[in-house]
Amino acid sequence: MQINQRGWRATAGAAAVLAAATLLAGCGGEVDSQSSPDAKPTEKEPRVITFLMSDLQNAYAKDMQPGDPYVKELSRLSGYSLKYEFLDHNSYSQQLTLRFASGQLPDVIFTASIDNPSHPNAVENGIFTELGPLIDKYGPNLKKHIPKEAWDSPNVSKDGKIYAIPSFSAAYPSSRVIYTRQDWLDKLGMKTPKSLDDFLAYFEAVKQNDVNGNGDPNDEIPFYARENLGYSEAFFGYFGVFPGIWTYKDGQMRPDLIDPRMKDAVSFYKLLYDKGYMNRDVFTTKSGDWFNNISAGKAGMWLHDVQNFMSSFNPDTKFPNQSGVKLDMLGGPVRADGKSYLYPESTGIKNVFVIPSSVKHPEEMIQFFDWAWSDDAQKEKFFSFGIKDVNYTEKDGQVSGIRRRPSTRIKTRSASTSLCSIRWGTPGCPISLFRSTGTRI
Repeated sequence: MQINQRGWRATAGAAAVLAAATLLAGCGGEVDSQSSPDAKPTEKEPRVITFLMSDLQNAYAKDMQPGDPYVKELSRLSGYSLKYEFLDHNSYSQQLTLRFASGQLPDVIFTASIDNPSHPNAVENGIFTELGPLIDKYGPNLKKHIPKEAWDSPNVSKDGKIYAIPSFSAAYPSSRVIYTRQDWLDKLGMKTPKSLDDFLAYFEAVKQNDVNGNGDPNDEIPFYARENLGYSEAFFGYFGVFPGIWTYKDGQMRPDLIDPRMKDAVSFYKLLYDKGYMNRDVFTTKSGDWFNNISAGKAGMWLHDVQNFMSSFNPDTKFPNQSGVKLDMLGGPVRADGKSYLYPESTGIKNVFVIPSSVKHPEEMIQFFDWAWSDDAQKEKFFSFGIKDVNYTEKDGQVSGIRRRPSTRIKTRSASTSLCSIRWGTPGCPISLFRSTGTRI
């Protein structure tokens, strides 16, 4: 599927995922800080729930101001007063460690897992609230929509007790795709790579030509990787192995690292490195530098999550001073048997939400999350279209007049990142998508 500065097209399966990534993308209109006119009065002030979250490198989250209209609307719909604090994604783990050390914790914390090194031994030290009994009592929708294997994940539970609410990838059970500069392929007169040899031919062409047109034929990186080969594992699946995966064989679990095929996979990565098809600083390239160089037009291909398209790789906004940028999303190279393997399936858990044991009424947080996972019609419309009478109109139950304007496109779409993360761990994903499908910290 190709994405360019004039629009995007996709195959049917991926289109649903990309629709998630463009949540609220086109909603326009001026928004003030007033609640929707049909807000219902309450007898008492709503319970405040405070969240500590990564900004997931999302511009809207970085700049969110007090009185944000989308947060206010979500608060109105949920019946709670929601307060978000976003920390810089690139330093979130370090800042999380400092927060836990200080003991100054909010009601809800966004983290990679219950055993995240940013808060070591938190479960053992009683820092997290055990949620199982509360979910049984206050979370029927959580139990209905989140599968048992997710609750059983070591990211969520320990010793049979639940300590977190999972946040899922928008492309469950696997969200990775290979992003490719389609405009570079066009410029080189090459077709979309399919076989492993096709990928190598593209890499060689990128290396030999000034495809970004800046006058320097040596600054293009055919396949852009980053430290620890994070978001760089695009070719292991071709060889039938994957780092960190264990396979049940001959009555026992064996790590793929000792599978003979892993040697072939590592040899292929060495070939990429030796030929200059990968960046020489692959072992030290930080996440921020990696994103910046992609935006600067130095990468011909890279691996990342499909739902990060709008927030990180949107040709309209993420490639400044470059015209005609087009991206294609690929699976892994096709093997001789006609199959393609890119990334292992998983439970789809990207991150989790934990509730500190210092919170006096954790059942309120469970009730909020249960509402977020419910079938509430107004909530679904909010995540699909935005704010009624601001982003869309409704008559006799029919939604119309969805306002789309480029000047507000990014602001309105990006608002979904912080709000949608209630159920999803990554930017831009409507709550309702989970029932049709199922940026880690």
